[in-house]
Amino acid sequence: DRYSSFEEYKNTKKIILKNIQNEIVVANFDDKNVMEILSNFNGNITYFSREKTTNGAYLNDDIICYQYMGKEVGLLCTKDLYIDYPFEVENCLAIISLGLKLGIPITDIIETVKYFDGLKYRLEYVREYKGKKYYNNSKCTNVASCIQSVKSIKEDCLLILGGSSKNERFDELFSNLPNNVKRIAICGDNAKSIIENSDIYSNICKIYPNLESILDNTKDLTDIKVVLYSPSSASFDKYTSSTERGEIFCKLALNIK
Repeated sequence: DRYSSFEEYKNTKKIILKNIQNEIVVANFDDKNVMEILSNFNGNITYFSREKTTNGAYLNDDIICYQYMGKEVGLLCTKDLYIDYPFEVENCLAIISLGLKLGIPITDIIETVKYFDGLKYRLEYVREYKGKKYYNNSKCTNVASCIQSVKSIKEDCLLILGGSSKNERFDELFSNLPNNVKRIAICGDNAKSIIENSDIYSNICKIYPNLESILDNTKDLTDIKVVLYSPSSASFDKYTSSTERGEIFCKLALNIK
């Protein structure tokens, strides 16, 4: 709600760049909006990429690489990462690029990223119950984040959505859902607007009064292997923050019997 539009948000980033002199900028080469923001910036930019060779860390197949004295150096395989979700691989490329720019020993960088096990409430594994793995992604407060998260899950999935509105278009989410999303449970103040945009997914969507009701009514399902709480919405309808929301989901999931 801080910005009137996405364009205003991008313009704010451009203003920040205008005030940067000799600072390091680490940027995602694959993001069109990022590249637009940087189009008139002539400062010191280190790029990372999952798709192209850059002056920072990049992927060559599933190997994280960088250029040293004109030659490609392989650092580690994405399969060696503790978490190899696509968005976590991008995070890894970003931090390796920054670490190299700051002159941190490459062995220290590799050792750190290799065993990084993620942050709380960001696609955090909670437990397994009756063959279903529960993941807490309460920090997911927008549609773009949810799309990245859902695409990281390969098994048949129940997706839990809803919270307070950020005036986002949920048709973008539904048009990008992978086929493994088999059920969608919705709660929160924006539940009605979410289901109104569900289109072909409306037959697998159901609104519940709250999180507790969702977990209680879906605990015995046998057609899904993952329960993913990725609300794609702000938390202020019922909670003071996405952290409080995440704590409550963890407690509810751990108390399922």
